[in-house]
Amino acid sequence: MKDGFFKIKHSDSKTTLKLKGDFNINNIFRIQQVIIITRSYHDELLELDMSEVEAIDVQAMALISINLKELRDSGKSTSVTGLNGNNLNLAEELGLQFITKIK
Repeated sequence: MKDGFFKIKHSDSKTTLKLKGDFNINNIFRIQQVIIITRSYHDELLELDMSEVEAIDVQAMALISINLKELRDSGKSTSVTGLNGNNLNLAEELGLQFITKIK
């Protein structure tokens, strides 16, 4: 199990968080803090790239969903890319597709 980490790429129109590794309730709070901080950015879109996430537990996915909903409710556009397999199934079971675009 590889501890998860992320990289931030910021441009004029969007901020991309690229997640890599394994995520669980113990290491997801760093991501939550960054998602909350992006609310103050002037760009229009937060993209969460999860193409290199090997595993994510239900608590971590739920926390991401809640934070993306808060961003959406504050007027930001969000999208999640790269979900597949069990990670995509979990996201859909939690209703992420009703909160943000999943590509």
